[in-house]
Amino acid sequence: MSSVKPRLGLSARQSPVLTPELHRALWILRLPAAGLHEALARAAADNPFLVYRPPARVVGGVGGAALAAMADRPGLLHSLGDQLAAMSLPSEARDAAACIAGSLDDDGMLDTPLGEISATFGLSDAAARAGLAAVQSCEPTGVGARSLAECLELQLRERGVDGALAGGLVAGMEAIARGDMAALSKRLGVPRQEAERLTALLRGLRSKPVETGDAPATALIPELEVVRGARGALDVVPLRAARPGLRLDAALAGKARAGGFSADMRRAAQALLRAVEMRESTLLRIGRAIVERQHRFFDEGAQALRPLSRAQLAQELALHPSTVGRSVSGKALSHEGRVIPLATFFSGALPEAAESSLSAAAVRARIGAMIAAEPPDAPLSDDAIRLRLEREGIDIARRTVAKYRGWLRLPSSAGRRRNRSRAAPHRGGS
Repeated sequence: MSSVKPRLGLSARQSPVLTPELHRALWILRLPAAGLHEALARAAADNPFLVYRPPARVVGGVGGAALAAMADRPGLLHSLGDQLAAMSLPSEARDAAACIAGSLDDDGMLDTPLGEISATFGLSDAAARAGLAAVQSCEPTGVGARSLAECLELQLRERGVDGALAGGLVAGMEAIARGDMAALSKRLGVPRQEAERLTALLRGLRSKPVETGDAPATALIPELEVVRGARGALDVVPLRAARPGLRLDAALAGKARAGGFSADMRRAAQALLRAVEMRESTLLRIGRAIVERQHRFFDEGAQALRPLSRAQLAQELALHPSTVGRSVSGKALSHEGRVIPLATFFSGALPEAAESSLSAAAVRARIGAMIAAEPPDAPLSDDAIRLRLEREGIDIARRTVAKYRGWLRLPSSAGRRRNRSRAAPHRGGS
């Protein structure tokens, strides 16, 4: 086989000539794992020089009767069952996710109030919220949204738009409808050119997760695994069980055949093998670079995420930004039984501190952790949270705390106090 491989290490200033082989390589790179498996199976069926072996089924975490029942049903629910089974979830959250998935409408939206689902199935509020978060992390992006605004926000976040900025963009749709880019730019706190780019991105989104005529959604299958070495260092390796087997039929390739038909098919088979090899090596490089930059996430969770953009990673690896985009979209890695989309690791820096080493996602996670740990009878105000963050070296405005709390869909301190008062049984004296 030729050792010449299609190169994707192009800088943003270069203008590559897209040969048919490079087109094929870019198409293969863009495919998620399930789409790759289907494409290789079709190619092997059409080309006698290719021998294809499907990958083993990859399921991590704990199963459960509800997920097993979902897996027996077609379409979206079947796909969600596969994806949820691949997550490492506490049993109560797993059951809640299955109940929520079963409550979705045909468009993949959740039109039943979460409180009603909790009451119907005897779920705690915390389990219901965790179950909803698990469902909303599945494919197709936007599944489990409770409104058009939430559906759009979920899609924007998957495309790398910071959560707070995504919320502001959706809230600014009236200005977009008027074509008032100046007002939108002011609302978002970004230059007009960036507001126009975000508007174009918003207009390309779906109004619902599953459009009429859509093919059934496919599960997010991890292709990389984060492992810990003997000395505790993290490394990224290909997840062997998820890799399809594709090879050249040596016996057939070794036979001399007359005519150009077989020669063309052999060349096509070799080109496809090179594209698959390039895809694997590029994905591994990107996975290792992500884990190197975000290694604290695997011990400390989302609150340890550092600011990282696709453009930054592309520059670091001497790749074209679109190559990183194709490699990240629809891809995931596995860590201790949990499936984590690669898009999780990309987040903007804090708006108040351009030099901050913390990402906006990390600060949102820290705010969520503070609220989860607060005394039930003394919820923290946004200003109290701001002061606590300041003591931890995180300097943000109170309005930013409120914005991030809203992004987490957590009520104000007064709202949290009211909710807990309603939920708690009345006792004499307080």
